[in-house]
Parts: sequence; C-alpha cells; structure tokens
Amino acid sequence: FHNCTGLTEIPHDLFANFTTGADLMFYNTFNGCTGLTTIPENLFANITSGANHMFNGTFANSGLTAIPENLFANITTGANYMFQRTFYHCTGLTSLPNTLFANITNGVSGMFTGTFNGCTGLTTIPENLFASITTGAPSMFSATFADSGLTEIPENLFANITTGADGMFRGTFLGCSNLTGFVPPTLFAGLIDNGSPMPEMMAQSSLLTDDSGLSIFQETSMDTQCPENYYQYITGYEDYWDDRVSCKPCPDGTVSPAGSTDVSQCDIPHDYPF
Repeated sequence: FHNCTGLTEIPHDLFANFTTGADLMFYNTFNGCTGLTTIPENLFANITSGANHMFNGTFANSGLTAIPENLFANITTGANYMFQRTFYHCTGLTSLPNTLFANITNGVSGMFTGTFNGCTGLTTIPENLFASITTGAPSMFSATFADSGLTEIPENLFANITTGADGMFRGTFLGCSNLTGFVPPTLFAGLIDNGSPMPEMMAQSSLLTDDSGLSIFQETSMDTQCPENYYQYITGYEDYWDDRVSCKPCPDGTVSPAGSTDVSQCDIPHDYPF
C-alpha cells in the first residue's frame, strides 16, 4: 500500500491470521499514505513475537493524527531496528499513548532508530513510554525524536534503563529546536545510579562511519546554565550533552543566582537595609 494517498482506512482484521513476526514483515507497508489518519487498535493483535526491521517505515509519511493505545500490546520481545522510522515524518501526530511499548522489556540494537523523527506536531511524550525497558543496546534511541516538535522531556523517560551501550542516545533529540529547559536530573537515573554510563552513549556510535548527530541534545534550545534558584547537578557526562546542563532546585527557603554550579551557592535570602 506504499504511497496509496487515497487510502483512508484499514480493515481491523487485515492481518488477523498472522501470529508470528518475521523480518521486514511490515516494511513501508503504509508509507506515504497521506489520507490515512487512524489505525485499528487490533491491527496486529494476534502477533506476539518481534522480528528484525518488522515495523520499519510502516506508517512513515502518512497522515496519522493518533496511535491506538494497544497497537503493539501483545508483542513482548524486541528485535533489531524493529521500530525504525515506524512513524517517521507523521507531522499530524500530537501525542503518544502511554502503553505503546508497555510489554517490551528487552533493549535491542537500533530498536527505536528514528521512530518519531520529523514528527513536528509532537510536543510532549509520556513519562512511561519506555518504562518497561531496563537494558540498553547500541544505537537503541538513535534519532528517535530528532527534528520533532518536542518542547519538554519527561523527568523519568529513560530512568529504568540501568546498562549503557555504544551510541545508545546518538542524536536522540537532535534538531528539536523547540526543546527548552534543562536536562531532568532523573532522566538517566538508572544508568547513573548503576555507574553504567559511558562517554560514547551520548555521542556518535563507534559502529558508524559518518559524523552526524554527535550529541543527544545537539541543536536544541535547552539551557547551558541553570536558572535562578537552581544549581547544577553534576553527573560527569555533561561534555557529551552538547554543553546542556541538568539542574536541581535549591533546598526549601534558599535561593541562588543563575549559573550556580553547586548547592553551596544556594543561600537564605537576606534583606539588607543598606
């Protein structure tokens, strides 16, 4: 159905007889279907196993305005590049369901490469979108939200992932020019608490030969210093965040000037008469 611009709906039982996934199974199936705005919730309901590149470009460049909560609900195993470019350039998408990947627990190489790349209408994402995934893999979130319309990053988006991997966050938010604020201090909580991050995580994968998308926050509008009444939360990996900072609020009752780098710069405000 590639580039079937007149296609406006998909029968809910179109793939009902498929129970196992296969490599490249839905590769570009509805790519370019600009008239397609909705997907049946149970379109893939009987498929329980993932496969390499299975949903590569499936709905890319389509007219989707929403994604069903349980579209991939019965799939419990991830696979290499399984959701690569699945919703690439779906500019009509404005939100994502909380449970879209809820039953997938294993991290696999390139699994979310460019999944929502170019979704310019997407301004927010659910905090628990990847909550069930605890293991990292090479290039796993490479350009996942690149060039999208995001304006903020949820506090705990990757907090449950405890093991890092080569190029895992290569250009994840690259070119999100509307993305402001600072790096949430709990964004990589599991990795930092486990002592797992590695320099290559936040930069280009050594598995790749080009030099694009070096940093996770490259070409965003995020803060390079903490605002007033916050201080910089030092993780040791800021050099790989394209100079963006992570900040924590000053303790109750204290304030700090913009650009504070230590909690000691938070102080009780004084009201001097001179």
